[in-house]
Amino acid sequence: MGVYLDGVYVGKSMGSLLDTIDIERLEVLRGPQGTLFGKNTIGGAVQLISKRPTEDFGATADVTVGRYDRLDAEGVVSGPVNDAVRVRASAAYQSRDGFVKRIRPDGTDTGERQGDVNRLSGRFVLEADVAQNLLATLALDGTRIREETPGTILLKANGEGGLPGLFNAGVPGGVCVPSAGESRFSNPYCYNEQYVTDLDSYRTATSGGNRSDTDVFGASLKFDWQLEGIDLVSITAYRDVKVDIEQDLYSSPYFYGNIGQDIEWWQFSQEFQISGDAMDSRLHYVGGVFYSREEASQRFPVDLLLVQFLSGGKVKNDSSAVFGQATYDLTDAWALTLGGRYTYEERQFNPGLQQVLGYEYNPTLEIPGFVNIIDGAFGPSGTPIFPAGWYSRTNSSFTPMASLSYNFSDDVMVYASVSEGFKGGGFTMRYFPPIMPDPGTDPNDIISYADPEEAVSYELGLKSELFDRRLRLNIAAFFTDYKDIQVTYVIDPDGPGPIGEFVPVLANAGTAEIKGLEVELNAAVTDWLMIDDSLGYIDAEYVDFTADALVNFPNANSLELQNTPKWTGNVGATVTFFEDDKGYAFARVDYSYRDSQYKEFSNDPALHQDIAVHARSGPSGYH
Repeated sequence: MGVYLDGVYVGKSMGSLLDTIDIERLEVLRGPQGTLFGKNTIGGAVQLISKRPTEDFGATADVTVGRYDRLDAEGVVSGPVNDAVRVRASAAYQSRDGFVKRIRPDGTDTGERQGDVNRLSGRFVLEADVAQNLLATLALDGTRIREETPGTILLKANGEGGLPGLFNAGVPGGVCVPSAGESRFSNPYCYNEQYVTDLDSYRTATSGGNRSDTDVFGASLKFDWQLEGIDLVSITAYRDVKVDIEQDLYSSPYFYGNIGQDIEWWQFSQEFQISGDAMDSRLHYVGGVFYSREEASQRFPVDLLLVQFLSGGKVKNDSSAVFGQATYDLTDAWALTLGGRYTYEERQFNPGLQQVLGYEYNPTLEIPGFVNIIDGAFGPSGTPIFPAGWYSRTNSSFTPMASLSYNFSDDVMVYASVSEGFKGGGFTMRYFPPIMPDPGTDPNDIISYADPEEAVSYELGLKSELFDRRLRLNIAAFFTDYKDIQVTYVIDPDGPGPIGEFVPVLANAGTAEIKGLEVELNAAVTDWLMIDDSLGYIDAEYVDFTADALVNFPNANSLELQNTPKWTGNVGATVTFFEDDKGYAFARVDYSYRDSQYKEFSNDPALHQDIAVHARSGPSGYH
């Protein structure tokens, strides 16, 4: 899924933490995208359209309060500078206390919390009529996040294998190994099921890192030149993200697993578009070229108490493309659309930062007589984890699309479409323990890399606006053949060795078939009551697996696709009490349903999300 802000592709998942203030509308495009604008995407696109500066002065403010001392505040100022220049500035602040309590071994509250919110964001837009029919738009946005880590609650613990088992073996007297019997489950020095808590408890014995800082900055300059029958657009953009996170994932006061993220990332993109009509306005076309460059230094310091290492590396990614799409009105009712995109990508990765840092044992509370039984097992401090150097992979793909539509009237249309999608490959950023090639082996041949994904999507649909456009009904049925799906799963890096499964690897899982139905209904029941509903059904299943996936997961044939609930639904209603040129007062209520789903590839029952039902209502407001 690609994310766009006013036509600018936001290429990093953390860079899409936009805290989307002052948004006019949100557009969701289903299926492969890439023939109309921006970066190629395989699973759809979300386009965020912000509000433009106004020709008249105006200002608004909103304040929301809630549980856990929640305070959200947002303000907007907009208006003209002169006849040719207009500006709009918006700012928002979000604050909320954490809701997951950190507890001591005896169960008492430490006073620390996880899962708080502390965000400050802003956006500035300047529009200028540079010349006749030439509009320039400068946009700046930024977000500052200073939070504790998300709430982590231990749902499952295995104290007999992997690093936890090695830790328990190092506790003196053998009091934490299976031969100690049931007593080990009440010994606070032992890492086992005693620290498992229920999700509803909002409690964790976590004792390690608790910091999540992120800074996001974005700038874009857009020129829109409207000539007779032709529209020329240039979008130049830069985005920058800095991340500093330290989080403990093991939820024990003695045995902790601190995982850090120290990321500096930037992206530059340039896009040119041309669009217009031809052949007596029977042909409507859009074409363009796109280029993006991103570089990053990503350091992942990992402290597993028994051993510390530095993972990550440096990244350079380039993506270039030419795209186009044209719709020809065959008759007054029939229209044929054809499009295509050629994409060329190069991904480079240098793991030179990766090394063994040491075997320091520094628990939150000292265990007398503890012995680190893996001290020195992976080489001395400074041992490289993988040979340094720039490793490169290139991919290219042509992805076409075609659509045929029929208009029963100006308000009712049916269509059928087919489109292909492409997502470039990627390197695995984390290694451990050290993986040194055998003599005569080129490291480039064994570095972990996931091949590109490919998808072919078929869709039948209806779009309609009925009863003087007071009722909107959209229906879409789709089928997607999804090949070389990229997933992240956890492996045991030393095979049958004692370290256990903890290294995340990006890999191709196999092929899946996804079919479903979506229905959207919006109704203006009266002038003061608006009802909107949506219903989605997805039947997704793997039909084939790669050899590597079957080696690591012999039961792969029974796995379900992650993050794919079978049923989703939403119903909402808005009551408008009054509306005039100064604003309006309203009340809103929402109800949503999401079926159960697995949250990761291996379908771990501990990470199975049950059916989620949410209800929300809001008091009247004035804008």
